[in-house]
Amino acid sequence: MTQPNIEEALRLASTAVENLDDRYKVVAFRVILDHILTSATSPQYAQDTTLKEATTDSSGTFAPLAKLAAYTGLPADQLQLIYHLSDDGAITVTGYPLKSDRPLATAARELALLLGLAMERGLGQRMTAVQLIQELRDHKAYDPANFAHHMNKRDLFVPKGTPRTRSRYYELTGKGEHEALQLLRALVDEQQKILKGEVP
Repeated sequence: MTQPNIEEALRLASTAVENLDDRYKVVAFRVILDHILTSATSPQYAQDTTLKEATTDSSGTFAPLAKLAAYTGLPADQLQLIYHLSDDGAITVTGYPLKSDRPLATAARELALLLGLAMERGLGQRMTAVQLIQELRDHKAYDPANFAHHMNKRDLFVPKGTPRTRSRYYELTGKGEHEALQLLRALVDEQQKILKGEVP
């Protein structure tokens, strides 16, 4: 790669993060610069279209997975092992392994942590009870009789809004966010080992 191309990549990465919160700028800059440089398969690699694909969604805002990557320090391609971002901008958990020996309460709590982290730090939204219930149903981890009990972990989640309504939502506590990050890193590591054939 020639020096002018490197300078152009630095310029594009700098432009992409200039309007971000200061907390995200350094990590986001590294994620975006790495994407631009590793996508350099042709002289056109540094065009704005490449940058847009790497960093923005269809509305032109900073892409949720790139934002989540900036917050967690995990590359966006690794986050894609755990999360799926649909065309309508919804984030779902796809890399959570279904294990028959895992208690429903554990699965519900861990899925809530993963989804809550992605919603808050990727989309800047709150995780609603409706969204969480759908996620749990998709993973066959929804237990209607004990859902409220599973989510009554005040050290991990802060429930807000009227109970049993569509307006009910949950926010992660500091401890909840810490546990979500630890879980996310462990799952990424596990998924990478599976891809490499290191896990039977």
